[in-house]
Amino acid sequence: MTAKVSLPLKPFQYQNLIDGKWQNAADGKTFERYSPAHEVLVGTYAKSGEADAILAIEAARKAFDIGVWPRMSGAERAAIILKAASLIRKNAEELAFIETLESGKPISQAKDEMEWAACNWDYAATLSRHTK
Repeated sequence: MTAKVSLPLKPFQYQNLIDGKWQNAADGKTFERYSPAHEVLVGTYAKSGEADAILAIEAARKAFDIGVWPRMSGAERAAIILKAASLIRKNAEELAFIETLESGKPISQAKDEMEWAACNWDYAATLSRHTK
């Protein structure tokens, strides 16, 4: 039985995660998503542009070049990737609820999509084991 849920009292606020820090779009722009079923504001998102993409790419390149990831074994990488799958599964109810609010799709479909998302991370973990 699914727990009773209600519409959020205030919209979710989403930012970009760049170089390990949550931040707004460089130009401060945002966009909003409304529930098609309820006409309620569900979330406000950073409306990222070219400057944000450049910052994210530079941070990712730097993290890869000087970070530990390229020096990890495939098994170590797999453990980290499997943690992402585990977190998706742990938070699947909440993630599915947000997806349902934003898209108007049935909650059962959104829950299935959370499992599919976790399975993609499982697959990536399997692939990472085939690297040095």
